[in-house]
Amino acid sequence: MKNIVNELFEAIREVYVPTLPPDRDCTVTGHCVIVDEGAAGGAISFTTPNLSIHFTSTVATNTAETSVPAYVVLGLPSTAP
Repeated sequence: MKNIVNELFEAIREVYVPTLPPDRDCTVTGHCVIVDEGAAGGAISFTTPNLSIHFTSTVATNTAETSVPAYVVLGLPSTAP
């Protein structure tokens, strides 16, 4: 799971935050947070581009529940001076 999250972070970083240097392990640096709450759901959060992908379950036998995001949250950048 950690490798997939790192690869996804690198793809997002290259497109949306190219000034951020590459990251060998985004979970160690804090740029990625993996939340696994089993049947209660889970999420992958990318702190630097302010993006979270949420899932309804991480242990369901139905792959649609574990593979398809329930919703995605994208935070807007601040425009305050």
